[in-house]
Amino acid sequence: MTALINGHYRNAQDIPAFYLDRLLRLQPQYLFYLALTLTYFFTIGIDDPLFNSATLESIILNVLIIPANFYMTETLNARVIIPPAWSLGLEACFYLTIPILVAFRLRHLALAISLIIFLFAYSTVIDTNLFGYRFLPGTLFMFLLGSFLCDAGRYGKLIILSTYSLCCSLLAATIIFNTYRAPYNIETLLGVALGLPIIYLLKKENTANLTRPLEISATAYFLIIFYYYGFGKSSDSPYHLPLK
Repeated sequence: MTALINGHYRNAQDIPAFYLDRLLRLQPQYLFYLALTLTYFFTIGIDDPLFNSATLESIILNVLIIPANFYMTETLNARVIIPPAWSLGLEACFYLTIPILVAFRLRHLALAISLIIFLFAYSTVIDTNLFGYRFLPGTLFMFLLGSFLCDAGRYGKLIILSTYSLCCSLLAATIIFNTYRAPYNIETLLGVALGLPIIYLLKKENTANLTRPLEISATAYFLIIFYYYGFGKSSDSPYHLPLK
């Protein structure tokens, strides 16, 4: 993403064009999957509160992607048509932020603030689930680690190594000493520990262009929807996976 911004949207006046680029990249696919989900629901006829309690306002918010990141709000509670879309909403929030950080050279400051928020969430001073896993303020530093891999700039490598080392140390302490085993602490830190080296290797080998994002996302979508609505959502099912 940083490479795209540096190549085409580096200046502040280019930010609206970047937003349009991301909108055209995400919205058509998302609307397609949303339509498939609605078709699946009305065809199968599952009795589900996600749809039965839907209002016009909640449907509009579902279409807009970003509100899905805030599914726990009163308006959207139990009305998110595609529950896993909360992560897509988080990604969209990042897209709103990253061109501003690049244009005004605020990535270093933003990473530091985000890391502090994450540490507060990790240590349960603030809500771990929301600020250490789901919302951008506590997860922005993870996105920015990938950004610095693309364009390290001054002190970038030091920032990457120090932040990565801290995350690995927290992960080890959580597992070995059983400290702060709050929801998603291990999962989030493990994602950083494994994900950052993979991104680095993909960048180094220049193989990122070999991926097939549309096919991968479509396959993942159908697996999730089949599991969630087909036989995993009912609490009576042996495959039930609670969302909370």
